[in-house]
Amino acid sequence: MEEFWNIDVRFGKIKIGSVEKEIRLKVHEFLEEYYLNAEIVEIPNVNYRTHVLGKIYYKDPVYTISISLNPDYSRTGVIGKVESVEKVSEREIEIGRARAFYYDEHRTLILWECYLHKEICKTPLDNNFRTVWRGFEKFIIDKYPANVIFTPSWEPLYDNKEWVEFLESEGYSRYNKLAFFKKIDKS
Repeated sequence: MEEFWNIDVRFGKIKIGSVEKEIRLKVHEFLEEYYLNAEIVEIPNVNYRTHVLGKIYYKDPVYTISISLNPDYSRTGVIGKVESVEKVSEREIEIGRARAFYYDEHRTLILWECYLHKEICKTPLDNNFRTVWRGFEKFIIDKYPANVIFTPSWEPLYDNKEWVEFLESEGYSRYNKLAFFKKIDKS
């Protein structure tokens, strides 16, 4: 794993086109100074928060192909033939991002963003999006001992009406103009 990413976990499965892919989440988490007090909900008297930055991706195989060229190409029209195909490695295909903040003193999570790139998903009502959102939400809820989770009431990548419909379908309620929330039940 690269030094920047602290954690790498399985995340679920989504369909990209007609192919089902196992998706993963790489996370870089770090403690950062928090001094602006400019959050979507009031978080008073906080000096530090845990910043959780996530990269959503899947792995694709990388192959090498050995081909023998046909010396009689001009006569036969056959360029050559494949002698062997070998999987040599895998490459990561990033398909989205996620970000959250955890305020330990208040046992509060803010799921700031979670999205898939436009070529993968155009609406938050898509099953792929739901899978990714639920996976990231579960990851941060399991990792941090929060009592409540907040999220912005808008997402610039998606239609606002669909965004609100999505949040409500996931059990979130309006908290204020800027945020939706839901209580976390760890029982």
